[in-house]
Amino acid sequence: MRFIATSLALWATLTAAAPSSEITEKAKKYEAEYTGKCGDKNHGKIALRIGNGGAGQSGLVGALADAFIDHKVPDCHDTGNLFKVAWVKGDTTETINNLKNKDIDIGITYHEVAEQNAITGGIAKGCQYKNDSLAPCFNDCDGAVEKPCRTFRDHFYLVGPKSNPAEIDSEEDDIVNTFRKIYETGERGETKFLSRFDKSATNIIDSKMWIDIGQVPWAKSPAKWYYKFSKYPLEALTKAIKKKYYTITDRGTYLTLKSQNEKLTNRTVIYQTGEKHEKLLNPADIITLNDDAESAKMIKEFVEWVHSPEGQNVIWNYTAKDSKPKYCLYKGFDDNSVPPNRDCEWELNGSVPGSLPGDEREREDL
Repeated sequence: MRFIATSLALWATLTAAAPSSEITEKAKKYEAEYTGKCGDKNHGKIALRIGNGGAGQSGLVGALADAFIDHKVPDCHDTGNLFKVAWVKGDTTETINNLKNKDIDIGITYHEVAEQNAITGGIAKGCQYKNDSLAPCFNDCDGAVEKPCRTFRDHFYLVGPKSNPAEIDSEEDDIVNTFRKIYETGERGETKFLSRFDKSATNIIDSKMWIDIGQVPWAKSPAKWYYKFSKYPLEALTKAIKKKYYTITDRGTYLTLKSQNEKLTNRTVIYQTGEKHEKLLNPADIITLNDDAESAKMIKEFVEWVHSPEGQNVIWNYTAKDSKPKYCLYKGFDDNSVPPNRDCEWELNGSVPGSLPGDEREREDL
């Protein structure tokens, strides 16, 4: 069962509480352009614009874009049909606003309530689902219901300093008790919690956790231990590790940073995971531009392709560049979509309390 991170009331409260200059600006530039194996930036126009945050930073958006282009144009001599896919960086709220402003064609977002609200309000389109099926319906969909298009699953992680001032017990503590311990330790001035405080799905999930223990640390006279850092996932995780703060991140971001700077990630510990706690699941959905745009046909083809075995294979086998061992960053929308020859590992080694060797102590000079 999918966990809906928060209510519409919480979403509205946080949207009002966390002003951002970026949120109302139009998408003025692309973070990256993808051309597939055959193309280059001098051939073909941008046919799709995909909005997303963390999966763009991890490289999954690029991997999906390249594979889709190759699927559409398998012959490199067919230069007349080459096209490009652009990534527009934005968190869930920014991405929904970019859809509203028609600055992107496809949004990959992480908040089911906000996504469904965008669909109901006519801002975006979803997929058709029959009964309780996890797979969208693309043909003979009479009686189906429109919902956000379940696409892949990321997992939130609660990470923190190896010194563990809140004394979190990963085996015994549930999520409520974990956040209670961080709150009590923070009130004593012994630790801090970093929140992205940017209306992202990550910000929404940590806000829900605080509300679950009866606390609103960002309210009037904000708690001194509640550290606001409105940056994207990689930057936020880097900051939390260097400052020795607890924070919520996601598996894709953690493993991406690990592949880039393992000495840095060796300074933090994963205390709670979405694999163990349903409240920390982080499903990613697709919602799309809701009009008869020139890109409508390409949008439909991409959505159908990404839910096909070929598209799901890209997701299930995606790993961080140069990571050793090769850890899988994501899972597909349904366990029944697991490819037969998965080429990466899921279980992380050396990431739980007490599992790191003695010479991997925290170093301030890293």
